[in-house]
Amino acid sequence: MPLLLRSLAAALLLAGSAHAQDIPAEVPPASNFAPGSGRVWFSSCTFEAERYVSCKDAARPAIEAIAKPGDGTPGEALQAFVKKLFTDKGCTFDAPPESFRVNGIFLSFDSKAAHQIACQGQKADLVFKPGVIILLNTLYFVAGDPPQ
Repeated sequence: MPLLLRSLAAALLLAGSAHAQDIPAEVPPASNFAPGSGRVWFSSCTFEAERYVSCKDAARPAIEAIAKPGDGTPGEALQAFVKKLFTDKGCTFDAPPESFRVNGIFLSFDSKAAHQIACQGQKADLVFKPGVIILLNTLYFVAGDPPQ
């Protein structure tokens, strides 16, 4: 999908307008994100500059990873956490450093790195659905509140 159309789709799907509220969000229930599921949610997310997904919150395992980054930065810890999610599934994760970052209170993903993640030969691409952006059925970037 051309970048402009993808950006427009993202804006429409994540918009908080009255019309967007009439479309039911396609966010899976919290039970889909149980430990061992291989899925993690991020919430209060926006798609910005036709490239970045920025979120204000995330599931506890992601927050714990960045809260205790060891010898690295919180951004490096977030990147390592996401890499492990994918490699534990047998996926390849060749995204460059800082594809996943922590910028102040925001957790960010540079979507240009998506194609450098692949599972079962399928290169990653962002899937835009009402209220959520999904990356390889693993990362769920939710526009609103965390899954219930």
